[in-house]
This record gives sequence, structure tokens and C-alpha cells, in this order.
Amino acid sequence: MKIIFLIISIWVVLFLYKRYVPILGIKKIQSIDDLNFTVKDLVLVDTRDYQTSYKNPVNHAICLPLPYLYRHHNEIEGEQVILIVTNRLEKNLSIRILRRKGFNIKGYYIPNNIREGKYLYEI
Repeated sequence: MKIIFLIISIWVVLFLYKRYVPILGIKKIQSIDDLNFTVKDLVLVDTRDYQTSYKNPVNHAICLPLPYLYRHHNEIEGEQVILIVTNRLEKNLSIRILRRKGFNIKGYYIPNNIREGKYLYEI
């Protein structure tokens, strides 16, 4: 019984770590317009849902929602990535997935309307 409890508790700790523990060394970008796109391998990856990214598009970004990162990470044609995310949870999961696949994450950007809690689609 102790072994089962230990296994379940380790699994829960790893699950919570992967989702909620912030990743150090990744800077927050205040404005996409300030980015220097002269870097050859710099790619914008939009990991928001299709509904959100369709209503609030970011120019020159690859729209690849979080659930599709495992299968379609090979569509990202650069090594240095800047993520466009909805919240910190999505940021943590996206960074961990892409780092495991060999990408170098330079930063992340959360659009203004998402930060304020104003979503552009209606239920």
C-alpha cells in the first residue's frame, strides 16, 4: 500500500511541477513590434487556441496550438522561438515541450486583450 501511495504522490508532484513551476531565464516581451526580425532563425509560434488566434492574429506567426506541438513541431523552421501564449500555464507547457524537441526559446508574449481578461470570441 505504501508503494502505491508513493507512486501516486510522485506522479502528482511531477504533474504539478510540469504545469505550474515557472521556467527561469525566459524573458517576457512587452511588444511584438519591438522585436528585431533580422535574426535569421527567429520564429514566432502562436500556441493559443485557433479561436483566439483567428480573432487576434499576429503577423508572421506560425499558428500551432498547444495540443498540436507534439505532432507538428517539425513545421517550425528555426531554432530560436518566441512564443505567443494566453497565460502562464500555456507558457510553461509550451516551453517544456519545445525545449525537449531541441528549440531555443528566447521569450514569450501575452497579448494585451488576453491579459485583461477580455476574450474576443463569444460563447
